Amino acid sequence: MNVENLCELQERWGQRVIRGKSTCWTERGRGFFLNIPPYVTMELDEDEKADLLGQPGVLGLKYSAEPGGKGKPGAIYLLSDKSYDVARLHRRARRSIRKGLRECTVEQISTDELKVKGVEASLDTLARHRQNDPTFSDPRRWASFCDAAAAVEGVGVWGAFVGDDLAAYAITFIVDDCCNILYEMSQTELMRFQPNAALFYTINREMLALPAIDCVSAGPMSILDLPGIEQFKTQLGYEKRPVHFRVALRPRLERLLLSSAALGALRLARRAAPKHDLLGRADGILSIALVSC
Repeated sequence: MNVENLCELQERWGQRVIRGKSTCWTERGRGFFLNIPPYVTMELDEDEKADLLGQPGVLGLKYSAEPGGKGKPGAIYLLSDKSYDVARLHRRARRSIRKGLRECTVEQISTDELKVKGVEASLDTLARHRQNDPTFSDPRRWASFCDAAAAVEGVGVWGAFVGDDLAAYAITFIVDDCCNILYEMSQTELMRFQPNAALFYTINREMLALPAIDCVSAGPMSILDLPGIEQFKTQLGYEKRPVHFRVALRPRLERLLLSSAALGALRLARRAAPKHDLLGRADGILSIALVSC
């Protein structure tokens, strides 16, 4: 499986994919694109950047570069310990994993089973994160999402069950020698059984046991302040591989959004609504764009 397989999956999921001469990108939010696969770092040359930003509907690019130079310090969560085992993890993680493995059954499942049983976990996760993603909340788009996952080589669907209930699920995708955890959702009512810990641990252990897999990626660190998620991943053994996040904006948009007036208005809006998810993400993107110029 390679990056083109992942591009095909994103397109089947209804997400726009654009390609440069050496890079691939998928749309996350209207007009903003992230590099894929997400664990890759790059140096984007000015010609390719201009070509990408010149494509219709492209407002900005977010990507990861090696530490140093322009950008905002960040990290990608990676796990590459082939001897990965619960005994080597943080004591809190050990406790959560052992409880999760006692209370839950973790196994790979079909996309048909995900389509039927994964709805509640998706809706609960969106509610906890104060988000509304039609891919997971609209029944027609959810069915199409699951059907697309079944059609592309490299997709894995994993479930943690409490009895017959799908307490948590994860969708993975293998690119070359890396297993990428793309999505993970869980039912709020069943989180006391620690399905998330059991699910991540099982995926990590089974993937790293395969000779062809050298690492598991849990994606880049969020641009939002999410200390609970960071603690969860690091205690499960993920290392924070240092990177610099960079954002490139379409030139006219850059002049508009990075003006002192626009940034001042955003700061005022953030003070008025500090928990507003969209404003928080906008603030995060522009803070990276400022140090990427």
